[in-house]
Amino acid sequence: MRRIAALFVIALQLVVVGVFAQEDDLNVLARYAIDEAGELSLISGEEDPSHEDLWIQLVSLLPTDYIDQYLYEFAVFESEDTLAYVSELEEEVWEFGVAIDDDPERALTIIHEFGHILALNNTQYDTYPSVLQDRAGELSEDEYAAALDEDMAACSTIAFDDGCPVADSYIQLFTETFWTTEAVEMIVYEELDDSAAYFFDENPDGFVSEYAATNPIEDFAESFSYFVGLDDDMLPVDGEASVVEAKILWFDQFPELAELRISVREAADLNGIAFVFGEDSNYPWRAPEG
Repeated sequence: MRRIAALFVIALQLVVVGVFAQEDDLNVLARYAIDEAGELSLISGEEDPSHEDLWIQLVSLLPTDYIDQYLYEFAVFESEDTLAYVSELEEEVWEFGVAIDDDPERALTIIHEFGHILALNNTQYDTYPSVLQDRAGELSEDEYAAALDEDMAACSTIAFDDGCPVADSYIQLFTETFWTTEAVEMIVYEELDDSAAYFFDENPDGFVSEYAATNPIEDFAESFSYFVGLDDDMLPVDGEASVVEAKILWFDQFPELAELRISVREAADLNGIAFVFGEDSNYPWRAPEG
């Protein structure tokens, strides 16, 4: 079973960081800066040719414009649980980490993590000023709590606990389509010990995996990875059969995301990269027609 960590600024932060658990879950082997040409230069750790192979796989899959605009650091790590993560180090400065451990689900996990950047970059999502100030160490605990309350109250879309989706953004529309206000508030205000288990048990046909039930941010990223990763003959025929299938097909309404899916899959085919779904998948697998 793959584990996915989305660090620091990924929305619904307290819940998601719980997946990451402790920093000693990761043994960071090396961290690299990414220059304007997409080349790596070592920041810390020990350089290894295998790290370049991982970087090549990542840039082979992801759209060049997103890499150029958002990725500033690349990390390679060891972990028993985590295959990849993204972290917004500061506003619009993202790090992408990939595990050195070989795993058949790596490519699918990379697409999941890219889904976070797709949904939470500054054109889509406003990180609260209080969160940015707290991250910079400018606020005391009491000042941060008061400022965060003000930021959340001022959000005119969906008040997540570290940011506010831009009007008509992907994550706003996805959340309003598939999540209730009450469910989001239960997560944001930590009314549940295990949101993934709770919402998955409540609606087992509503999520591509139990992990997707953690919160709308993870649901978006997991569903997006299936939208990209599923072969054409395995995609849902329509969204009427189940909520899972409706979520996967939801992305197809956006021409730019439909085109992105095609380009990523073409790049994967060209480079011999397969999208593998693990045993924790809840997708209603069916034999290809014909």
